[in-house]
Amino acid sequence: DIQLGGNVDFQLADWVDGERQKGSEPTEDEIKAQRSQIAAEIATKKKQALDAGGLYVMGSERHESRR
Repeated sequence: DIQLGGNVDFQLADWVDGERQKGSEPTEDEIKAQRSQIAAEIATKKKQALDAGGLYVMGSERHESRR
């Protein structure tokens, strides 16, 4: 499903992966703090999208050739 502003779980997983690639294992407290930060950013982006009129789907077919 489309989530205006983004998906907290996906962005958090990307952040954790990035931290691990740097050689650091994030603690539970760091993960909770990052989750809160991501959720706040997503809420802001969602509000911006809704204030601009929301999301409009221009095509319903998955493949360009069938649109």
